[in-house]
Amino acid sequence: KEEADIYYNLGICCEREGLDEEAQEAYKKAVEMDKTLTDPVYRLGLMAIKNDDSKEAVKYLSTLARKNGASFDVMYNLGVAYDKLKNHEKAVESFTKAIEMEPNYSKAHKRLGYTYEAMGGREEAMECFKKAMELEEI
Repeated sequence: KEEADIYYNLGICCEREGLDEEAQEAYKKAVEMDKTLTDPVYRLGLMAIKNDDSKEAVKYLSTLARKNGASFDVMYNLGVAYDKLKNHEKAVESFTKAIEMEPNYSKAHKRLGYTYEAMGGREEAMECFKKAMELEEI
């Protein structure tokens, strides 16, 4: 467990220095050593989104979503990854779950609106954009 934490922290340091490959290796090593760790899996998911590898991001983030009820951050970023893959139904599902957890996060309403718009759901999109504007007091 302690060794796994060391690899996780090494991953954080590498990521901060822009050493993405090294960070990914460290995170993977941490998970290999302790399968119960969720933070390195989350970081791998975020890095995959950043590197435009949405399929990989979905793999990591959906694992977390299934594990322990998932956090807002996991569901929001899973929505982003699904949206980038043009899997709009899954994106809507993820953003909706994120909004249920954090109803006042305007960015989630906007992302959901853009997803509905991409699906041709103008009315749903408008509702989401109105809610985002209301939350931002525009």
